[in-house]
Amino acid sequence: DAYHLNERGAVSRSDLSSMLRSARAHEAERNAGSRNRKPTAAMQFGTDVHSIVLEPEEFERRVVVIPPSVLTRSGAASGHAYHDWLDETREERGGDVSPVKQAEMDRLARVRDSVTSEIGGWLFRPDGIRERAIYWSHPTRMGWPLTLRCKPDLWLPGPRVLVDLKT
Repeated sequence: DAYHLNERGAVSRSDLSSMLRSARAHEAERNAGSRNRKPTAAMQFGTDVHSIVLEPEEFERRVVVIPPSVLTRSGAASGHAYHDWLDETREERGGDVSPVKQAEMDRLARVRDSVTSEIGGWLFRPDGIRERAIYWSHPTRMGWPLTLRCKPDLWLPGPRVLVDLKT
């Protein structure tokens, strides 16, 4: 999307963290973009939490529990049975899916229940603006403005609240 293409040259929190680690690595990441990056298990968990809490319909379509019968004896998601099941599931669901073991699904449900019990009222307000990019300028010590950006999960303009779900 346009936010991740960053045509405005704005700086996000992730950009700042990346620059602090290594300016050279940050520049390489920016040039490569996120399209070549395979999500880590932690990144996938974060995506699944975001989905189960904020987009339950999308979660139901995309996240699927791996049947124990297609796992190896050690419980690994590999082998012919697993890959055959995954291909069939992708075909049935019309695209990409996120396969999880039952224990992971249970963990996702516990996180969803915890989040919604704490801030559920905020998440489902009708005046909430979801996933909208926000840009602003901030003065620097050098005298030039720095354009910053964020894309909170929920923006409530009335009470001036931003919600960004993190795992």
